[in-house]
Amino acid sequence: MSAYADTRLFGDNLALAGVISGDIVRDTFDGIVGAAIGYGAGKLFQKGDDHPSWNFSSVATDAFGNALGNSFVANRIDAEQTRLNAMRASEAVSQQANKAVNAKLDAQLAASGREAMENVTSQSQEQTERIMQALAYNRALDLNEVEAAKSVKSQTQ
Repeated sequence: MSAYADTRLFGDNLALAGVISGDIVRDTFDGIVGAAIGYGAGKLFQKGDDHPSWNFSSVATDAFGNALGNSFVANRIDAEQTRLNAMRASEAVSQQANKAVNAKLDAQLAASGREAMENVTSQSQEQTERIMQALAYNRALDLNEVEAAKSVKSQTQ
């Protein structure tokens, strides 16, 4: 009921010509209207000495205090939501940066690994060639020794 009433009175422009905040005005109005409805219902249904009394100053002060408290809480919630959104955005940027750095490091590591393997392969081939040359030289020496021994044997006979 109070939401309907304040929409009819204030429309969508709750700033009231820029003088006061819409949320505080709406919450204050809602509090006053709610108290008025409670007062009217009490007058209607309560009989005898139980009739509620109306003190507009107390009702308005209470409604305004509640509106201020609601506004403060709403601002704190908005600030916390903004902080959380900024933190999530920061984490997303950090994750993207980490992915980019990791991709670059992976590429560098792969290139270093390929280069190391090429070096090992090249060095292995060089070593193998030197060993083969040494074996061929040793075989030639062995053949020369065998020939020399045969030659000495044939001369001594």
